[in-house]
Amino acid sequence: MKIPEKPDYSFLFNNNNSSAGSSANIFNSIDLSEYNSIKTGTYGKLLKSYYAQMDEDSSKEVKDTDNKKKTTASEDSASKKLTEVSTNASSLADSAEKLITKGSNSLFRNKEVDSIYNAVNDFADKYNSFLKSMKNSDSDKVEKEISGLTNLVSGYKNSLQEVGISIQDDNTFSVDEQAFKASDMDKVKNLFNGNTSFTYVVSTKASIIGTTANNEANAMKNYTSAGNYDKSFSTGNLLDSLI
Repeated sequence: MKIPEKPDYSFLFNNNNSSAGSSANIFNSIDLSEYNSIKTGTYGKLLKSYYAQMDEDSSKEVKDTDNKKKTTASEDSASKKLTEVSTNASSLADSAEKLITKGSNSLFRNKEVDSIYNAVNDFADKYNSFLKSMKNSDSDKVEKEISGLTNLVSGYKNSLQEVGISIQDDNTFSVDEQAFKASDMDKVKNLFNGNTSFTYVVSTKASIIGTTANNEANAMKNYTSAGNYDKSFSTGNLLDSLI
């Protein structure tokens, strides 16, 4: 029995339009090496490899995006904590200003005990909030400042106790209203009024820490907006890399 001859596809690449018919122009641009790849299945394997790489890279991109979202959320949380430190520092400074002020607007001018107590108690509350926010800041720079601040305050421990203010184990203030109002208001004035007072020294230190926290928060926000962005996925050279 005569074995059929292997089909000849060479006419597909014949430049003679009349012999190939009107469809010849479609194949004139096909390279023989590409045609051979199609016949042997190499081209199909290459496409499979190409799309497999596409799937792998797409999956990786999704995971990277999820990780970036988690990182951004963490950075936002840290930034908010630092902003809280800065905000509490400002609140403490505002509270201190009421006590520091001298002259006709001074709380100590007429020695109004209730007004003085309210101002001192407010300062103590603002200090406590500021200290707690420092401890919760998750910032090495801010947390390093805690010992400096608390050591500064502890230097006034005896003077504070004389006017009914104690320093707790967590370094926060506790104001005994009865003991405070019964104390010598001149001692209270020396402790809390003026630009050389305990109030001024503490609020100045707090303002410096607040500035540090604010700068760190801003730096973190800038990094988040400039650094955490999705790069467009490019496949331009992917096929070439697989050949």
